[in-house]
Amino acid sequence: MALAEAQEQVHKQAPPAEAARERQRWIETLVAAGAAALAAGERDVARKLAKKLAQADKDGPASGLLLGSVHKAAGDHRAAIRAWGATRSPQGLDRIAELLGEHPGVVEPRELLECCPLQGTLLLVARELARSGETARAERAARLAAEQLGPTSTVCAVLAEVLELLGQDGKARLLREQAVAALLAPAPGGGPPAAANG
Repeated sequence: MALAEAQEQVHKQAPPAEAARERQRWIETLVAAGAAALAAGERDVARKLAKKLAQADKDGPASGLLLGSVHKAAGDHRAAIRAWGATRSPQGLDRIAELLGEHPGVVEPRELLECCPLQGTLLLVARELARSGETARAERAARLAAEQLGPTSTVCAVLAEVLELLGQDGKARLLREQAVAALLAPAPGGGPPAAANG
């Protein structure tokens, strides 16, 4: 916490040419301090750091990500999902997916879409519907997500998981094989495999 406060002062005193770099250091220091506070079980300290992050990183997801982690540490999974969803960021979506992997069904699919209005959330909704046995709705959500998001490796992995949950192991295996083949295929123009390009 003291290091974060010192870096805040450095940021405030920095000449205009260095202000952006010092602000970024301040954000990184706050994120690290928040993680350390959570690891030490100091949720109130982490919550205060999340408020500071909201000032330092007004347009970024850092504050919401930390606040979601504070809620998760407190056992309030619904509040964690709301905080992460409010960031509207891939990192927030990843954390929601991880939480739902650990605690399936903690929120209803409709609430999940309300908390995190990103296209990628449809994948999580499809997985949650499949886990709860709502086959037709899960297939519809998975199909819609695949159409909107395209065949990225993450989309293929979650869709394969949904297909397995729906008892369609053959289709899941085929989808995984196609995803691997696409990742290993040369990029257009004869360059390295697509996976090497990000």
